[in-house]
Amino acid sequence: MRIISALLVLLCLQAQAQISLPKLVSNGAVLQRDEPINLWGYASPKEKITIQINKEKYKTQANEKGHWEVKIPAHPAGGPHTIILKGKNEIKVEDVLFGDVWLGSGQSNMVVNMERVKEKYPDDIASANYPQIRNFFIKTMTDLTGPQKDFPDGQWVVVSPQNVQTMGAVTYFFAREIHTRYNVPVGIINSSVGGTPIEAWISEKGFKDFDKILKTIETNKDTAAISQRLAAFRNRPGGGEQPKQPQDLGTSESPNGTKPVTNPKRGQTSTFQAFGKIRV
Repeated sequence: MRIISALLVLLCLQAQAQISLPKLVSNGAVLQRDEPINLWGYASPKEKITIQINKEKYKTQANEKGHWEVKIPAHPAGGPHTIILKGKNEIKVEDVLFGDVWLGSGQSNMVVNMERVKEKYPDDIASANYPQIRNFFIKTMTDLTGPQKDFPDGQWVVVSPQNVQTMGAVTYFFAREIHTRYNVPVGIINSSVGGTPIEAWISEKGFKDFDKILKTIETNKDTAAISQRLAAFRNRPGGGEQPKQPQDLGTSESPNGTKPVTNPKRGQTSTFQAFGKIRV
């Protein structure tokens, strides 16, 4: 038993020593062109790391908490490239492009995917063969304790007729327009949730002048209290019923019968839908 325990401890120590990267820096990623960028990740405290892109090498060292980052000089649009990271282990990130990276955020009009509008845009779906357009969709999740250092899952998906229906309709037409107009790779990071209030997207620091909201945030950090409230909610009469959620009209057809996603060439968007360039 002592031998088994020692082996388990050794394996845990080895796992902690491994270089790792956030999900956004993974196979098929699009990195911003023509500007210096920050690559970051995790390793053992004080671990020395070498990053290689093509023939260029950059060196850095993890801090006391095991976090590291390195500034990469500007690269022109193009690829694919392979990024090799070496420390106590080695990681290869393949099929990386440099292009324009955009964040799409908002409510349902940004979430609604091409599958929802396939009857209206069948030809666009059939011709969606764009290997230099990549989509990273961030799944809906919450954490009342604060921002997390990474997503539990997620990947870059190359746009093709077979998978474009999972991509947001607005983001697809936007990315296609940028790609065909400027002939550069385009990466879309879609972080949007239907029916969410604007407060859900603001950091705790952003509420420094709103005492009532800050008090609610602080209360919600008490996971034991939250568990008790949820238990009380489930045990109340009719507790099996879900609380009524705010209606998000973008998740259904509007009263006049039009689809929630309009022709992107007309520049029509709903309230609280936005695109922004990524700066790292």
